[in-house]
Formats: sequence, C-alpha cells, structure tokens
Amino acid sequence: MTRLEATLALAFLVGTPLGCVEPPEILAHEDLVVVSINPPDGSAAVPVDVAPKVVFSIDIPREVPIEVVLHRGAIATELTCGPSGDPTVLDCPLLEDLRPDAWYRISVDIHVDGELDAESIWTTGDPNGLTFDVGPDLAVEQLGGNESAVTLLEDLLLSGDDHLVLVLDRFSPGHHSLPWEGNYLLGNAQVRENKKTGELEADIDDDSGLTISTHGTLQSDGHFTAEADYAALPVSVDGDDIQLLLEDVWLTGHIPISEHEYERVQDVHLSAAVSEEALDELAQAVPEWAQVIADVTGLIDLDVDLDGDGIDDAASFAISSSGERVALAE
Repeated sequence: MTRLEATLALAFLVGTPLGCVEPPEILAHEDLVVVSINPPDGSAAVPVDVAPKVVFSIDIPREVPIEVVLHRGAIATELTCGPSGDPTVLDCPLLEDLRPDAWYRISVDIHVDGELDAESIWTTGDPNGLTFDVGPDLAVEQLGGNESAVTLLEDLLLSGDDHLVLVLDRFSPGHHSLPWEGNYLLGNAQVRENKKTGELEADIDDDSGLTISTHGTLQSDGHFTAEADYAALPVSVDGDDIQLLLEDVWLTGHIPISEHEYERVQDVHLSAAVSEEALDELAQAVPEWAQVIADVTGLIDLDVDLDGDGIDDAASFAISSSGERVALAE
C-alpha cells in the first residue's frame, strides 16, 4: 500500500507544474487512530519490566510521525518505538525498569501536533478490592471454529503454579452501593494459606501482573459486564509468562450477593479474538514449543474478520470459570 501510494504521488508530481503542487491528500491518514494501549487504562500490578505497545486501526504508515511518551508525575520520557510483527502495532521497549508502587501514564500523539490522540493511566502497585480465585475451575471453551487447539491452550494456561484471579479494583462490600462502575482486573497470582489467619490469600505475580483490565458495571442483582478493546492474557510455558494479545474483550459473570455476601463468583465468561499474528508471536516467543504451536495454529479455523476486509484473520477465543473469594496479600 505504501509503495503504491508513493508511486502515485511521484507520478502526480512529475505531471504537474511545480507552482501548482500541493501536499498529496494521502499523507493525512485520517483513518489512523489509536485502538488501544498496553498496559491498558486502569490496570494495576503492572510488571516493572513491562514492554508497552500501541495498537492502531490500520497499518502504520512510515511517513507519519508518532510520539509516545511515558509520564511519572512531572517527569516525561519519550519512548523509542518500532514496528512489531503486526503492522498495526508499535513496540515501545523501556530502557530501564519502572519504579514499584508508582502511577504512570502513556500518551500518544499522532502527527506530533500537540494534541493527544490517546492515553492510558496505570500503576505498578497492587490493587485493592474484592478478589476471587478463578484458576481451579478455568476452562478454555473455544479457540477458532474447531476444537483442534483448545486442549493445548488449556494446558498452557494451567501448567504454571499461578492461579488466574479476578479483582474488582477498589470495590469494598458494605462501602459501595450498587450498581457500581469500575475496573475488573484479571491476572496471575499465587494462592496460598495465610499462616496467621488461615485464610486463603492471593499474592499477585510480579512477572505477569494483572494484564487484563476491563471497565464495566456490577448490577444490584449481582450480574456484571465489562469490556476492553485490547488486553494481554498471561500464558505460562515452562515457567515463563508469555502475553497472548486479545482484542474485543468481553467479560461477564455473576456474584450471588444476597446468598453468600460476595463470597463466590459464578458464570465468569471471557470472550475475545486472537489474531493470527498474535498466535505466530506466541510460537516465536517459545522456541521449544514453536513447532508444536505452529502446527496447531495451522489447524485453527480462523473465524473472525478483525479488519473488515471480508477475510477471517483471527480466531474466536473464550474461557469460563467460577471461584471463591480470597484476600489480597499485603
């Protein structure tokens, strides 16, 4: 696309008197908008060595300047970003680790015109809110249009020592009225018994954090719905956490408030789309599993058209679970 546009622009310039030359309209790129930022807005326990990403609506044109800045209080650091394996995604690696227990903001300015196009505010500190252990009952329901890779992905999600936990960030039973709107966080944690109290508690994994952040509403009947354009699901392979990129994330569930006073969450269902590029990146990130995952990826029936061009370029993804309430480790 870029070479074709450049060729057309050159032909236009050659055939036009210099006095009448105007900037070609193709350089405007009004369709280039930020779809999402990772870490997502509202996320917590973000790993200090996180690798920020910015997802755009279309392939990123080379000639369009894009400024990505990391802010901590009054300190602003422009990030050096580059294209990833996905032409719509910018990778913005950090030169040094972030500070623990600190708030950060990432801003994105397309065309560097001084007007922000998107921003994300998040923290490396732990959240504080209602927490459920949804790891033991976790099940992968769907990956693409068939069941070829469901078992393998479920094994990857359950192979590590960590459990997936669901946190209603900053929600406290008895102190908040319903309906309540806020952030629903998902990520890995070690669930263990507190030696002093005997109660189960979740110690959030420093390497993966709570990488799924959705915003939604807890209704007065205990049902909740939340959504996000983009998220990262931690997948453990041989002890290493790999981030599987999800798009169009939808989270639902039910907390039987009247019966158990927030002691259990039921019917948790997370659905999303996983692009073919994201599956390929997962294979490349784990060389010892690359051939296996690549073979399975070839068997996945892509059934989602993410870019609307009429060609399926992603796999539908769904997991379900339920879980008991646990405390967050201090």
